[in-house]
Amino acid sequence: MTNKRKRIARYGPHGARVSVFEEPDCYRVEWRDGHRRRKRFPRGKEGKRQATAFAKGLAYERDVLKVGGITVRELWLRYTSSPSYQRLRPRTQELYAQRWSRWEIHLRHNRMVQNVGPTDADDFIKALRKRGMVPNQISEHLKMARLVHGWALSRELTDHNRLAGYRFKLGTDEKREEPEEYRWEDFERIMAHFDPRNSRQWRPSAVLMLIGHQGVRSRAARHLQWKDVDLERGVIRWDPAFDKLGKDWTQPIRDGARAALFTAWYWREQQRETGPWVFYSSWGDKKQKGREIPGVYGAQALWKALRQAEVAAGVPSLPLRSVHGLRRMVAGQVLEETGDPVLAMQFIGDSDLRMVTKYLKRRDDRLRAAAELLDRKGPQDVTRGLVKV
Repeated sequence: MTNKRKRIARYGPHGARVSVFEEPDCYRVEWRDGHRRRKRFPRGKEGKRQATAFAKGLAYERDVLKVGGITVRELWLRYTSSPSYQRLRPRTQELYAQRWSRWEIHLRHNRMVQNVGPTDADDFIKALRKRGMVPNQISEHLKMARLVHGWALSRELTDHNRLAGYRFKLGTDEKREEPEEYRWEDFERIMAHFDPRNSRQWRPSAVLMLIGHQGVRSRAARHLQWKDVDLERGVIRWDPAFDKLGKDWTQPIRDGARAALFTAWYWREQQRETGPWVFYSSWGDKKQKGREIPGVYGAQALWKALRQAEVAAGVPSLPLRSVHGLRRMVAGQVLEETGDPVLAMQFIGDSDLRMVTKYLKRRDDRLRAAAELLDRKGPQDVTRGLVKV
C-alpha cells in the first residue's frame, strides 16, 4: 500500500480552495483560513460522501466560489492606511482601534469579510452584553463595524456588505444610558479624601481639582503642558492634539484650577522633574514605554483613584459617570449661574448646541427654584374665588 494521497475534489478559486483528499486510512478535507485546516472522515462510500458534502458546504458558507476577498485583519490594515482613516482625529483613531479589536477577536482575524453578516452582529451583541457593556457602547461598536465594512465595499475590496442594513435596537425595558453629573457636594466629599501633600495622592487630587473647575475632558487635562499655562494672563491653552474636537482654544483659569497648578509645580520641584507635562507619570518605565504619551499620568490610574475616593467618601458610583461627570457638573454650574446654555457649552470648549440636552441634566432644585420665581413674579390674585383648604 502506498502512502501517497490522491485529491478527488476541489472547490473554490486559487488561494481560497477547499480540497478533498483520499488517503490510505481516511478521507481528508483541507482548506486555508489564515492557517491550514483539516478534517478527517472514515474510509468507505459513506465517508467519501460526507467529505465531499462537507467541502461543498464549507465552500458555500465561506463564499469562496467567487474570486477575490480579504480577511478581517487585512481589511483593518487597509483601512488604517487609507486617507479615510488618516484624516480622523487621534482620539477617534484610538477609539476605532479599540472597538475593532473586540470585533476582530469575536470574528477571528482570518475570517473572510464577505462572510460576515447579521448573525455575527447578533452574536457580538450577546458577547458584549455578557461582559456588562452598556447599550451606548454596544451601539458605537456596531456603528464602527458597519462603517469599516461599508468602506470595503466602496473600495471594491468585497462585492457586498451584509451589515449595511443592520441596526442595533434596544430591548423593551432598555434605554440609552447617559453619564450623570456630579453635584458640588459630592465633589467636595471626594476631594476631601485626597491629601495633596502626599506624594502618592497629589496627582489625582490636582487633576480632579483642575477638571472639576475647568470642565475639560480627562485626556486634555492629563496632557496639559507647562508651556500652555499662562498664570500672569490667567489662561490655559488646550492643545488641539489632545482635544476631542481638535480645537485650539484658551480658557480662563479659575481659582481652584490655579491651586491645582501650584500643587503640581511644587511637586515638580520637589521631585526634580524636567519634562514638559504638568501631570507627569511617577513610573520610570512608563516614561519610556507609555501607551498614550510617554511620561503622562495615566487614565486608568486616575479612574482607579476616583473610584477609591468615591467608596471612601460614600458617594455612589453611577454608570458611565466617572471623570466625565465633573465636566457635566461644571456645565451645569455655569448654566445655573448665568442661565445661558450657549455660554455653558462654550466654557467647557464644546460649541455644538446639539450637546446641550445631553450635558445639561435635569435638576429638581433648578425646577423648584424656577417655580418659586414664577410664583413671585406672577399675578398675586390667582386664588381669588377658590375654596381655600
